[in-house]
Amino acid sequence: MVANRTFSRSLRCKLTNKERLSKGEELAGENDKIAQHEAEKSQAGQYHGSQIKAAWARIHILAKEIGTGETYRDVECETRLDYDNHRAVTVRLDTQEEIEVRPLNEAERQQPLPLEDGTPTGDAPPPGSLPLEVAPENHVPEF
Repeated sequence: MVANRTFSRSLRCKLTNKERLSKGEELAGENDKIAQHEAEKSQAGQYHGSQIKAAWARIHILAKEIGTGETYRDVECETRLDYDNHRAVTVRLDTQEEIEVRPLNEAERQQPLPLEDGTPTGDAPPPGSLPLEVAPENHVPEF
């Protein structure tokens, strides 16, 4: 039996050539911002100093992404509880790559028990789905 849980996680993703080009253009723009803020810094003081620091921080991030060709993005993932093999497997839903395999923890080892109709415990069957017992004709209840 396997149970699944879907969630989002920030994972490393390959950049396309178009994304790399776009980040290169953004990097050039950040360099221009620094030059502009440096020129204005003497006139306005602290404000431009903080803007320069922010631009340098973005430059470092962009340079790393361009150099490695990778970035981090939120990716939909799913943890699959494999009761037969006593393990939890986390899978990226965009590539189906297994990114984590670990033993089931104590709470995960507790499997939901199916009812007679196959519905897991805690999930009430929809109204009208259970057969009603019908009393035979001319049945008189005894008191």
